[in-house]
Amino acid sequence: MSIHSGFSVHRFTHDWSSGPTGMHHNRGCEGFQNASVQAEEETGRGDPSRYKDIRSFSTSISVKKVLVAISRRSEIEMEVLIGRKRDKIIMPWRQLAYLLSYELTGCTLTQIGKVLNRDHTSLMHGIKQINKLRQQDQYVEHTYRELRRELSRV
Repeated sequence: MSIHSGFSVHRFTHDWSSGPTGMHHNRGCEGFQNASVQAEEETGRGDPSRYKDIRSFSTSISVKKVLVAISRRSEIEMEVLIGRKRDKIIMPWRQLAYLLSYELTGCTLTQIGKVLNRDHTSLMHGIKQINKLRQQDQYVEHTYRELRRELSRV
């Protein structure tokens, strides 16, 4: 028997009664595997057809379209948004690009990171930072909503 991940399941039996604790079950790893499969079925993780992304796929938006919209709004060149500079003026706009790209494109953080020459963890951190800033600054929240509305119409 093999699991979808490619690991083989071998029946492991050990006489636990001979151990120091005197446990009298003989399920071994097979019992653990059965419990895992049952838990996956109960939570819905066992059926790949149930994997759905909750983000909107209704519009075909690319990361480039997000960058163009942010570049136009911020008056920062697209090359600077993608670049390595970490000025205080640039970073919130770049982080906004991370967030909008993730929410609107349907791509994973890894895929977006490849386009922007960033690691997915950098995107995670940026999204966390821009969400904090959105809560603290109404202008940032207003800008986010406007850009999202504009990109959703495209």
